[in-house]
Amino acid sequence: MAENSSNESASGWKFPFRITIENRVDNPPKWLSPILSLGAVVVALLIGAVVIWLGGGKPCSLFLYGMGISIQMQIYWKSYQPS
Repeated sequence: MAENSSNESASGWKFPFRITIENRVDNPPKWLSPILSLGAVVVALLIGAVVIWLGGGKPCSLFLYGMGISIQMQIYWKSYQPS
């Protein structure tokens, strides 16, 4: 009687693919992580701008409005001193 391999069940059925895990060949450069993070933020802003534009809005004015509100809130919270 033949032995079943690890990706084969007792009935002879076999998975259509095999997953293997390999070690990293190199360590990534130190600049790669910050660049990827910055790129992800830029892509997210662009996708959001397209969605706003498709909805009939003005992405630039909305983003600038949101930035202005956040700056005003920071100034407000810094000036607020509980007694």
